Amino acid sequence: MLVALLQMSGMFAPPREPVRMAAVRVASAITIDGRLDEPAWRATSIAGGWRKIDPDQGTPASAATDARIAFDREYVYVAIVAHDSVGAPAPRVRNLQRDFRFDENDAVAVVFDAFDDQRTGQIFQTTAAGNQRDAQFLVGQGIDQDWDVPWRVRTVVTDSGWTAEMAIPWSSLRYPDGQRPWRVNFYRGLRRLDEFSSWSLVPRGISMARTDYAGYVDGLEPPRSRAPLQLQPYMRSQSDWAEAPLPRRNTQTVGGELKWKPSVTTVVDVTVNTDFAQAEVDRQVVKLTRFSPFFPERRQFFLENRALFSAGLPGRVEPFFSRSIGLASNGEPVPILFGGRAIRRTATSSSGMLLVKQGAADRLTSSEIGVARSTVNLGSQSRLGALLVGRHDRGRDAESGWHGTLAVDAFTQMTSSAGLGGSFASTRRSTGGGDGYAGHVSLTQSASYLWSDVTAEFVSAGFSPDAGFLARQDYAQLSSNAFFDLRPRWLPSSVRSAQPYLFGSLVKQASTMGFLEAQVQASPLSLRWQNAASADLGVEWNWQRLDEPFVLVPGVRSASGDYAYTRLTASAAGNPASALAWSTSGSVGRYFSGRLATVSGSLSWSPDPRVALRTSYTANRLTGFSESEDAITHLLAPELRLALNPQLQLATFYQFNTAARRGSVNMRFAWELAPLSFVYVIWNGQRVIDGLSMARRPSESDQLTVKFSYLFRR
Repeated sequence: MLVALLQMSGMFAPPREPVRMAAVRVASAITIDGRLDEPAWRATSIAGGWRKIDPDQGTPASAATDARIAFDREYVYVAIVAHDSVGAPAPRVRNLQRDFRFDENDAVAVVFDAFDDQRTGQIFQTTAAGNQRDAQFLVGQGIDQDWDVPWRVRTVVTDSGWTAEMAIPWSSLRYPDGQRPWRVNFYRGLRRLDEFSSWSLVPRGISMARTDYAGYVDGLEPPRSRAPLQLQPYMRSQSDWAEAPLPRRNTQTVGGELKWKPSVTTVVDVTVNTDFAQAEVDRQVVKLTRFSPFFPERRQFFLENRALFSAGLPGRVEPFFSRSIGLASNGEPVPILFGGRAIRRTATSSSGMLLVKQGAADRLTSSEIGVARSTVNLGSQSRLGALLVGRHDRGRDAESGWHGTLAVDAFTQMTSSAGLGGSFASTRRSTGGGDGYAGHVSLTQSASYLWSDVTAEFVSAGFSPDAGFLARQDYAQLSSNAFFDLRPRWLPSSVRSAQPYLFGSLVKQASTMGFLEAQVQASPLSLRWQNAASADLGVEWNWQRLDEPFVLVPGVRSASGDYAYTRLTASAAGNPASALAWSTSGSVGRYFSGRLATVSGSLSWSPDPRVALRTSYTANRLTGFSESEDAITHLLAPELRLALNPQLQLATFYQFNTAARRGSVNMRFAWELAPLSFVYVIWNGQRVIDGLSMARRPSESDQLTVKFSYLFRR
């Protein structure tokens, strides 16, 4: 019965006899130029016969793709030839940004699981224009997309397709000592047809991190583990203006990071006077809810290995969240004086420790934050973990003290498509208060035609993870999602699938079990075309209990009371591979004690990967709220990216937010003069605005930063 259900859903079990290829040792280094003209490439075996993941799962790929692997004492070399009969104009790349989106570009990827544990591995991706993206993963804890290591790639576009040639240092890979087959798989995105294919077939809806579906590469002879050392010092000069035409303050700072790999399973990082001047700025939002908005981590030191330190529900309940470090409660940056991190990953367990000392913030003179994490593999597809977070603040008596969080979590892959996970956490404070509990259980089903989950979560009134993130307190919630990908034969040939969606949730107050809110969302009409264009119509039913009024935006307040209202939603998007791409969405209906109409859209123009212009706009119209005037908010965010190549780029991003009465600009020039070695020039400007007026105000500020960092490797 189970086999029949899996077949109906488009799922299938991992292959009993995985496909295999052979790697070849080369006598001399291969020149990385995207041209496979060395004799060594002609001697390698070819991983061909790729098949489609989407559409028409399991059928031969529309265009042939070949992959090869070679190696020497320093590098693993990967070559992928992406054939295409359309010729040189065919490959589509949106821009030359690092860490691009795989599904929006003509791209290829290689996935390594050197331990053959079907749990951990590394992913290296590139586009037809040579963009780089690397990631590491731990099954059950997600993919760490922000992990960066040194490696090189060059691509060449010809009349018969395009070629990618990679050189990945052994020191950038994790592997056990000794010669053994590695798990490997290759992927290709063919944007012209919105087609995804792989060498070893993977069911649609399964991520690249599932290496139980991968093949094997035989013949690799990795060097014995050594203790490579990476040192990346930086120098920064910064000028700040505020309420004056001349620089008010000039500062010069030095610092850096040290990375030591005493073995292939262990990495130690040390950072001194950590600087995040080049980090991407946050995208502003207009907050219309009662709960804390979630802003993702964007600082590189904390991005690396963040998946290991994750336990709980991302974006809702996180016992540890690195953005609590280095930022004060008002959002101002706090100096990080020292940081250390040690990570160890083996085929049976993963563990990590993080220690950070930060300087003065608000009324605190300093703080120390420590995190310890351990996970143990149980059986072939299960994991058990524990997380301990401690924070000690020094300052005035009322602010001084320690805060602690203890969490345990578990995950098991019950079948090839079903997973079960959960967590439990408690918090304690030495100063009183902040003692509480939180937990969740989640069951997920991922199949080719259906993704669904059921989640139960609980947060007590006193739960307060001071080094974590919590969207709201004192609630118990039961929620469920069901996302379908239906492809009946009667759909028009231009439509790939119907994708109806259903979501429901019920929230009660944890301390009293009194009703707080409920919501049902349904999108019965949702279509995706063959070129990835889409359209969706939906409806929301809401039931809310407000025990006290809350402010939506300045000047608009909803009164307390019980509310039941319905909202209509709609969205549409064009072909994302087009030089001129667009998307739009909107919703209308009652909202608590008034009415809310929202419209948003984006327009991007990319005639060439070296030029990318995008702008997004959101407007909210709030009317009928008691004792409040009607209001309209505007959030405009144009951005321009210019590049000569993936190593030399200029990005400008402006945000105009009338709800926050704030206009800001971020301009960043980045030159990667060597792998992971950069020269940055960054300008940040802030303006207070009044409605739609962009007049300069006394509280304006500007900041110009020049930063140089260089990666030394031994």
